[in-house]
Amino acid sequence: MELNIDCLRNTLLYIEKYQEVDFSGVPDRMCAKNFDETDALLSKYNLDTVYYHVKQLADSNLIAIESNKGKSPKQYIILDITPKGHEFIENIKSDTVYNKVKEKCTKIGILTVNSIQQIAIGVATELIKSQISL
Repeated sequence: MELNIDCLRNTLLYIEKYQEVDFSGVPDRMCAKNFDETDALLSKYNLDTVYYHVKQLADSNLIAIESNKGKSPKQYIILDITPKGHEFIENIKSDTVYNKVKEKCTKIGILTVNSIQQIAIGVATELIKSQISL
């Protein structure tokens, strides 16, 4: 299966949107098989595609999951978004930034989670520099 940059972003945004935190500040666990496929963030994709991207997020340490040994991605229990995952979200949350990231990924022709992260950091850095006149 190919990596879909839109699905990767939307899956991570979905997790951020729906993962609740308990009274002690600990994120509640989320099971991928309980994702709402009718939610606007996920409705464009079949669930097998979403589960594949959950696996990519976990393999890239953007989300923390319980041990996945012998489990399919739809059985993954998501514990939290990692600090690296939060940084990635902030770098691609804005549609303006995200569209620039997506454009650069397409132009370069490299589409890995790591390359998307690096390009997102670069685009965000450019925008920050332009705003503070560095």
